[in-house]
Amino acid sequence: MTSHFPNKTESQIRRQETPPSSPIKYTNIANSTEGQYEEYCIFPRNGKNRDECLETAAFFIEILQLDYIFNYTSKYDGLLFWTAFLTPELFEDVSSYVGVSLVLPNSDPIIELNDNVEVKLTDPPDSNRSSQYNLQTRDPIYVTQGDAVQELTVVSQPPTINDLSLLPNYVYDASAGYDTWIYIIDFGINTESEDLSGRVDPDWIYSATASQKLSRNSTTDTLPKTDDSGGHGTCIASKAVGQLYGVAKRATIVCVKMYQGLLSDLLTVLDQVYLDIHTKNRSAKATVNLSWGVSPPTIAIQNAYTDIVKPQIQRLFDNDVVVVASAGNAALEEGRSSVDTLPQTWASDDFPLIVVGNVNNLGEKYVTSQGGSQVSIWAPGVSVTCAAGTGTGTQQRTGTSESGPMVAGLVAYFLSLATTPFQVGSGTTAQTAKSYLTGTGSWVRDPDGGLNVLWNGMNKVLNRPILAQCTAC
Repeated sequence: MTSHFPNKTESQIRRQETPPSSPIKYTNIANSTEGQYEEYCIFPRNGKNRDECLETAAFFIEILQLDYIFNYTSKYDGLLFWTAFLTPELFEDVSSYVGVSLVLPNSDPIIELNDNVEVKLTDPPDSNRSSQYNLQTRDPIYVTQGDAVQELTVVSQPPTINDLSLLPNYVYDASAGYDTWIYIIDFGINTESEDLSGRVDPDWIYSATASQKLSRNSTTDTLPKTDDSGGHGTCIASKAVGQLYGVAKRATIVCVKMYQGLLSDLLTVLDQVYLDIHTKNRSAKATVNLSWGVSPPTIAIQNAYTDIVKPQIQRLFDNDVVVVASAGNAALEEGRSSVDTLPQTWASDDFPLIVVGNVNNLGEKYVTSQGGSQVSIWAPGVSVTCAAGTGTGTQQRTGTSESGPMVAGLVAYFLSLATTPFQVGSGTTAQTAKSYLTGTGSWVRDPDGGLNVLWNGMNKVLNRPILAQCTAC
């Protein structure tokens, strides 16, 4: 391709990487001409062709006179996309350019969190309950957490013991997720929580979009590491690894913080999660939790997401990373009883995404939980107790958002065992983990419902029921 500007240096052409000097100028672009401008993600025809990408960027800046462009370049895939504000006329010009393959909206959040709005905040746990977390080591490789919240006792509930009142403890192997990592892609985690003390990696991953927004106005846009005012991400982390409320108490959380849940957020964090796992040699030791879904507004956009988002998740599978997604909570809406968001609907034998539905502690499907053939396993998610988004207190939440991280924690737990109960490595870990969870790693609590609920393998010898009350033991 012949350059329009053969005398331009790379640094001159790539000035889109430099934020504007005045954030007001950017804000005015976003809101000018009665909303005529909208933000888009622009995808190159070939992100690995450096010369073509530079040529395309030059077209945007010098010919179309686009004032502010941001690009994201992947270490392994080259340039993934640009973002820019476009009028309808500019949209047509950009879409038809030879170096552009696709242009998608990036103005509104696409991420829908998968929990219900009922949130109950409570005071911090009393000192007796939190003191050393009532842990007792025995046998000598198993640990008993006494007086555990009931959703945890479900995880170690032995088959044949259906009465949870006989099982006040959570029993687990002492490895408890050691030397494994759970990447939580969400909107932040409250690191002040006692439940997460020592369990959150200090090196957070931020979406490139978050960094971009910060650079526009550093005096008003802040991104503190304890920023999780909604409490969603904190609860997820707490159910995965919390010392009081989590499944895998020795696993490490990596917080992957999105800015607004835009398409650009999602694409950048998926790429950065892969890079972090790959460079730190965490294959077959890492799990990714997605307690949200995406509902594309049109079939065309849905197909586009399949082309650009699905391969990024497939790359995680290929590198022995297990990915867990919550099923969604829209079952009461007309026509939405089954899973209908992305990436959940991609789940199949060839795409081993683990999709988690919500049950109560008796194994009965919760009324809002979506189901269907894509759901792999079920876990408690009704009024579960977890760390609060601010301070040191707790909260109660309901939704598949809370069911998912319990399964993500269980995957980390299994990966840390001296003998992993499923094959790992060679790109098979995601598939074998899913097969194990849907078989040996779960059992049906409610015969009428027939839903397979997660199980960490503890039998009634290891998790002893209260014998004085148990006539069937």
